[in-house]
Amino acid sequence: MRTPHTRTSTAATISVAAGIIAWIMAALVYLTGVLGISATPMWMSLPAACAVVGIFAGHRARARAKRASPPENGTGRATIGLLLNYAIFLLIAVPFVVLMAMLFSFGRGS
Repeated sequence: MRTPHTRTSTAATISVAAGIIAWIMAALVYLTGVLGISATPMWMSLPAACAVVGIFAGHRARARAKRASPPENGTGRATIGLLLNYAIFLLIAVPFVVLMAMLFSFGRGS
């Protein structure tokens, strides 16, 4: 009996790769700050941009796996990618929002 051919979702692979790249870039940005090298705003925003791409690809992979015929592998890979990407996005976005709120509240001079 032949088993149906299943293929691994490319979007799931992209999600995991984007998550790993985002974590590496975030570590590099952190190390430049520790070493006293000023990181430009572009470098500081790259991990967040990578995480957004990974989140989009992970959700796309999970949605495709649910309705694909023949079935696609990669839901586990997409889940891991989503976890990596959401974690780095929260690690970057939450301090950024808090910092902006502090800057705007102190800037009013009440």
